[in-house]
Amino acid sequence: MLNLILIDDDLLTLDILQTSIDWNKYGFSLSGAFSNSLCALKYLEENTVDAIITDIRMPDPGGLEICRLCRDRYANIRLVILSAFRDFSYAQTAIGYNNVISYLTKPLNFKEFKQALELLYNSCLDIHKNLPIHTFNDVNRLLLVCSNLIFGLYKTPKELNSQLATVNIVLDTAQTACSLIDIHIENFDEFIQNKWHHDAEQLYHAIANIVPFESTEAYFALVRYSFGNLGWLIIHKNSMYQACIEQFSNSLIKNLEEIFSIKAKITKTHFYESIESFISPDENILTYSNEEDAISSALEYINQNYHKNLTLVDVAGHVFMSPSYFSMYFKKLTNQKFIDHLTQVRMEKAAYLLKNTGYNITSICEMVGYRHLGHFYSTFKKQYGITPAEYKKQNKKTD
Repeated sequence: MLNLILIDDDLLTLDILQTSIDWNKYGFSLSGAFSNSLCALKYLEENTVDAIITDIRMPDPGGLEICRLCRDRYANIRLVILSAFRDFSYAQTAIGYNNVISYLTKPLNFKEFKQALELLYNSCLDIHKNLPIHTFNDVNRLLLVCSNLIFGLYKTPKELNSQLATVNIVLDTAQTACSLIDIHIENFDEFIQNKWHHDAEQLYHAIANIVPFESTEAYFALVRYSFGNLGWLIIHKNSMYQACIEQFSNSLIKNLEEIFSIKAKITKTHFYESIESFISPDENILTYSNEEDAISSALEYINQNYHKNLTLVDVAGHVFMSPSYFSMYFKKLTNQKFIDHLTQVRMEKAAYLLKNTGYNITSICEMVGYRHLGHFYSTFKKQYGITPAEYKKQNKKTD
């Protein structure tokens, strides 16, 4: 079953689509419906989605921006665009994207809509047929599950097994051994600056794709990436532990050199006789030497760029960390989720501007990174208990 989400700020349209379509009949599981496109993008950062049906005209980010972001960051997602007939010329840009399968006008013709669903399903299947096995089995979800595992977030074997089942892994956690292998890339900074012409997140995906998700000996997952250090989790299927570790390590180092011209070496190997003994790992296997500096750099980057459309992926890429590992470690050091910290910074900047400048509220909304005035108002009121207008009025009296 393919995962699909809906995005439309028209609540009536959203409700009709959710309740009037038998999504399972067309091969889709409706995993989310969003009237706020920012919430939808946050969902994409943390979940695997195969298809999106989105309205084209919405408060920023609108449908065009969603198409562009998916093209650049989530290349395997396919989209169907909905819009009013008058917006056809506006939609032509989106139709030019190779990830947009169909364009439909409102009010919807359900015969055409169902035909579009069939095209969408077949397009998603074509993508899956051409993907490596580990990508088809949801490497992003596996990454999240395994990252949660190494941070000790699963407290019971039952909880862990329910999460492993989401990536089609069923095993006896009391009897299954696992290993954590740390690999260091030499001259990493020089490689990123002079030889790698893409962002760090793309390097992470490229490296992850040179190792199969599954072999007859084990499951493999790149669970953390930071400053040229790679942390791989190996879940063993048989008792040939040492042979599997050696074969994996030698193959990975050889492939890194042949494919990327990267020299690397093994720095640590941790072996656990069962996954259950690994559910709450020791502190010393969780960190590399530069994480605290990375989070400090991330905090500074947020302070300098809070006015932009920042995402967790953007900031993690800036400090050369994989998003899941960055998210875990950010919360560990700051006691805040990334999105909560970003919101706090934006609200503090907004309060300062309301109190100390003559800018109007719409301008301040944009200056602190919000594209939708209603979203800005609701967030500010949640933070301070009053609206931006009331805050501005109160502080004007005080001044």
